[in-house]
Amino acid sequence: MKETPEKHPELDFDPATYTNPVLEECYRIKREINAEFNSLQEYHEYLVAQSAKWKKLGWKYRSVLPRRVDNPCEEAETERA
Repeated sequence: MKETPEKHPELDFDPATYTNPVLEECYRIKREINAEFNSLQEYHEYLVAQSAKWKKLGWKYRSVLPRRVDNPCEEAETERA
């Protein structure tokens, strides 16, 4: 991901060689996952097995919160349908 010099006024900033460290970490994790698993289905099965393993060991976690609705009228319309 390229950045503009205006965002980083440091004198040694070179937009041609700058990369976002967070994005680079995401790419590194993606490469590791791709190297370990041959398909998305295989990765999904691994995650399901890990989830079952941790659940069996008694680990507790919070489920994902429900989607926030900005407009209460939208919520009422979806309940009627």
